[in-house]
Amino acid sequence: MDRLELKTEDVAAAASYVHLSALLEGYTTGERAIGFDLPCAQFLVRNLAYFHAISNQIFSTKKIKPHLSDFIFPVDESGTENLIKALEGVLKENDKCIPYLDRMKELTRQPMLKTAHEPFATMIHNDYWVNNMMLKFENGKPIANKMVDFQVIEYKCPSRDLIFFLFSSVQQKVLEGHLDELIDLYYESLIEKLEELKCDTSPFTRDLFEERLKQAVVEAEYHHINIMLFPILAEASDIKELSDISADDLKKGNEISPALKERLLYVTLECIRKGWLD
Repeated sequence: MDRLELKTEDVAAAASYVHLSALLEGYTTGERAIGFDLPCAQFLVRNLAYFHAISNQIFSTKKIKPHLSDFIFPVDESGTENLIKALEGVLKENDKCIPYLDRMKELTRQPMLKTAHEPFATMIHNDYWVNNMMLKFENGKPIANKMVDFQVIEYKCPSRDLIFFLFSSVQQKVLEGHLDELIDLYYESLIEKLEELKCDTSPFTRDLFEERLKQAVVEAEYHHINIMLFPILAEASDIKELSDISADDLKKGNEISPALKERLLYVTLECIRKGWLD
């Protein structure tokens, strides 16, 4: 079955209604250029794991997989080559990254793969970042959240949502001290919810989960994260489509703010540390 196609104006109207309703209920959207602090990151990681666990069990018992077809991301060759030039300019300044320049180019040029990877496979949001989630607070602490913008959902490996969220939407100072802890929290929360749903969790081993994290980075998220960091960390007045960023712009460094450069470098260094680029 083909993916359901909706008119752009219908999607925009529905999204506006959901956003307005959430605002009236006391929900707010975070600042994309700032990202989430540790309490918010923990809250959202835990709830993401619950969402994935519930979806995993729904798909294991209902005949709805055929209705969730792949979303085909458009290929923009000029944008891809501009991204590679920008990344190369950042990474070649760090000795640890230089041996991985060819790997960076390979992962950036390859199409995002469409592997589900059982048994973890579930419905993924595919665009789980600051602008697509709303939080409600009580006494300064997050107590509820809403996901919005489900236009690119797929039946794929949930580690893709996790990796993308962490590197796109959590403050770097938080990641520097708590990345491994947040990954642990996600896995523990996933297993907790699966057990609550009476699922046999023996196939969901930690070793297999670690493999799925690496596969998520290699198959899609290294490219996905790097390309999305440009609009996320751009000044509001400077946002461009990547295809509109010229080679001259990149050469001059006009599109690489200090915050963007720091995050791009951090993402690659962490992927190296975790062994995800090997």
